[in-house]
Amino acid sequence: MQNSQLLESDTMIKSETNYLEFINKFTNFISQYFLTCKYSKLSFQQEPHIEEKLSHSLLLIEKLHMYLIYRSFAYKKYISIDNIHPFQSFQANINYQLFKRLKSLINEYKFQNEDTQIMCQSLISQIMTYYPQNSIKSISMTPLSPPWQPHQ
Repeated sequence: MQNSQLLESDTMIKSETNYLEFINKFTNFISQYFLTCKYSKLSFQQEPHIEEKLSHSLLLIEKLHMYLIYRSFAYKKYISIDNIHPFQSFQANINYQLFKRLKSLINEYKFQNEDTQIMCQSLISQIMTYYPQNSIKSISMTPLSPPWQPHQ
């Protein structure tokens, strides 16, 4: 019994890791695609299609997040697993930073369709709410200042 529960919990953890990696790669792809389209010369007719693709992609990512939360609660009924939130891992922290960057790209972009803009902003905000604020770590890449020296 314990071996099967251990196997099931390992499978669940691996599955969550795979989902988070997929979300990471898909979000990177969306960001790169969005940046490429933003800085390329597109016709006026192409832009609404790109904006629509962005909104559909964000909707898919939001649904994946919802599924992972639901699945986590459902599995806790059947598998004795530590009370770990699916978005409290190192990979989840990386994903959160990606969503912050994507949110700033969306906020800077001039959408042709205001409804699509509102939808994209709402979806990215909703996605970011899935990540518990107490687990988000900000990593600073700036050099550290020299230590404080007491007066002699």
